[in-house]
Amino acid sequence: DDMGDDDTGDDDYTGDDDDDDDSTGDDDTTEDPEEDVCDDAPVDPTTLYMSADDSNSQASPAWVRQMILDGEKIYHSEDIRLYEFLNYYGFYYPPAAEDHVRIVPQVLDGGDGEYTVLAGVVSPAIADLPRRARALTFSVDSSGSMTGHPMDMVKASMRAIAHNLEEGDRVSVMTWDTSVATLLENHEIVGPDDPTLMSVIDGITAGGSTDLHSGLVAAYDVAQQTYGEDRLNRVILLSDGGANVGVTSEDLIALHADDGEQEGVFLVGIGMDDNPQNYDDELMDTITDKGKGAYVYIDTLAEAEAILGDDDRFLSVMEIAARDIQLSVTMPEGYVLDEFHGEEVNPDPEEVEPQHLGPGDAMLYHFELIDCASDQHDGEEMFEFQVTWEDPVTRESRSDTVTMSMNAMVDDAGLQLRKANAIIAYAKALTGVWHVADEEAYLDDVIAEVEAAYFDTGDTDLSAIVDLLEQYRALF
Repeated sequence: DDMGDDDTGDDDYTGDDDDDDDSTGDDDTTEDPEEDVCDDAPVDPTTLYMSADDSNSQASPAWVRQMILDGEKIYHSEDIRLYEFLNYYGFYYPPAAEDHVRIVPQVLDGGDGEYTVLAGVVSPAIADLPRRARALTFSVDSSGSMTGHPMDMVKASMRAIAHNLEEGDRVSVMTWDTSVATLLENHEIVGPDDPTLMSVIDGITAGGSTDLHSGLVAAYDVAQQTYGEDRLNRVILLSDGGANVGVTSEDLIALHADDGEQEGVFLVGIGMDDNPQNYDDELMDTITDKGKGAYVYIDTLAEAEAILGDDDRFLSVMEIAARDIQLSVTMPEGYVLDEFHGEEVNPDPEEVEPQHLGPGDAMLYHFELIDCASDQHDGEEMFEFQVTWEDPVTRESRSDTVTMSMNAMVDDAGLQLRKANAIIAYAKALTGVWHVADEEAYLDDVIAEVEAAYFDTGDTDLSAIVDLLEQYRALF
């Protein structure tokens, strides 16, 4: 929730983790990256199109936190989606005007022609959008692997959501293991903490094998039957991602989420597990990415309440203020993208999938540039940031543009950029530690960087990250 108290991979010029990525991220650089990237520095202005994933996709930081608190090391870089760390932690921006998005570029001058950029794309405030009645279909994994803590988190999540419902909202509840059971269908809510819904939640039990595919198919069937054009229609999948019975292909499962997207029914994924090492994050991420909805991970009762129990945060997760956001950045000649900490970046807009932006939220694009013509530039060279998007109700195409000089962006740099840099340093260190000779010294340096940002900003998110890094360091 980038507007609240409480939003990376270096997949450059690519889709999402494709094997044939023509990446320019830090995994592909040599010991002298500036010399390499400047070999092909453009002699004309260039335009890049960027995606940072939906602003409400934020599971990776909570899942990683549970791993660290359980005393587990993080081994695989694909488990660290840097943009989700930026989505998860809080960044304050003044909201955009109604029917617009705000573009806020900030730059840190690192010297020697190196720059770090944070571009925020900000939606209108939640209060500026009318509350839509809700039509929610819960698809609950009740298989044996959900026994104990995972089922406790399922119930905590559903209770938190129930607290935000109002009279006239409609809810269906389906559970599945080896078969599918409909516990509640198109039930009209009488108010917050609806007693019928709360009773159904209390009665859910776990046991059996897992047929995730059938559970999603049945949920979409119900959601489409109870669809309301003027409602917020969501399928909410609560699962550890296991799929060991029936059709388990990610593509087939995601297809149903994509079909739901065409009907205006978006898929929200809520993950949980008592052993995060066994959690199928990749499958859950794939489904929610195809389903165009939020992806969160719930590991504690406090997390369920923080993400789903607060109405503003709940709406930032569930609602959409701007559809199909796509950011383009036009850079002067000589500038080269060195690292991109979002999901996709490409000079061809058709290769970058647009994403959705929640209300009262910000989509953050964090990347590093090298000025290969710094001896010819004086800081007055101009950058153009343009966002194209659709109104979520009328589907009307819209765009907003900001043009700023490098000097102006450096002058406008503030605490948001300082915090973003610290968060990226933390997220990259979790697996970057495997590529250094002295793991403890490396993590000490990252801790010092995040701690310095905390002292400068007073931001409690950074204090919590320092604590996590210290616990992670103790594992080495």
